[in-house]
Amino acid sequence: MTAMTNEQTFELTIFPGTMRMDVLAFIRAQGIEDFVESAGEVNADEDDWDLAFDDWSKADLGPILIYRSSRDELSSLILQLKEKFSVTIHEKWIADTLWKEAWEPGFSSLETERFFIAAPSIEGGEGKIRLRLIESQVFGSGQHATTQALIRLLEKRTGLGRFLDVGTGTGVLCLAAHHLGFDTLCGTDIEDSAILNSQENAHLNEISIELLLGSLPVTDKPWDAIACNILPPTLTDLLQDLKHRLAPHGSLYLAGFNEANAEGVLAEITRLHLTVADECKVRGWIGWLVTHAK
Repeated sequence: MTAMTNEQTFELTIFPGTMRMDVLAFIRAQGIEDFVESAGEVNADEDDWDLAFDDWSKADLGPILIYRSSRDELSSLILQLKEKFSVTIHEKWIADTLWKEAWEPGFSSLETERFFIAAPSIEGGEGKIRLRLIESQVFGSGQHATTQALIRLLEKRTGLGRFLDVGTGTGVLCLAAHHLGFDTLCGTDIEDSAILNSQENAHLNEISIELLLGSLPVTDKPWDAIACNILPPTLTDLLQDLKHRLAPHGSLYLAGFNEANAEGVLAEITRLHLTVADECKVRGWIGWLVTHAK
């Protein structure tokens, strides 16, 4: 295990199996309430979203994630979980210094070839497609280099059919996809705050988006385009599932990596018989358009 530095975040992933409720009760008894449950499929448009998610939580086998600045903060919990429950536990470090540096200081709006993205109070963008985003701390405002790279890749093309955004944040990629011609939009996120923010932004822009709390939709119906802006190695872990959901003619838009760690992502793309068809770099961060290899 790599020694902890202030440039990393420790991620503990617990796969509780059928012991989910017992594991959750135990975690809460330790005073931990800031865990994240990765759902399979919870429709954020349900009349009673909390009840729908509670029903899923009692039955599904998805992971539970906890983030800390130091592994030492969770070492006792890890030992007790292994002693008390038959669960699978994964540990990893997420480098976050470069990620934080990729936030654009002084950001107020993003103007690209086709779009102007800003809070409703910000003026500008004459002649561009206006996307309005409610001001929040949710990732995906366009302030981060990875979001900018994907929007610039997306806007080069018109789209048809079904668009999926994994880790949707503010829902901005779904909003852009609507104006590019996609008629079925779906965004997923493991953070309920992101889902709520995406709902508000969809309403503000008068665009219909299906929003799901979780990592991936359960349905196997193929998607014509899939976007995924997540840090590796989580991104590489998801790639096989993303390929499985991608239509034969489909486009996969990937970001969340920089020039220092792109090699590992490319290796997994190649292993899965996919190919990089286009690239956009923003301040050292990379967005790739990936398709099925011919």
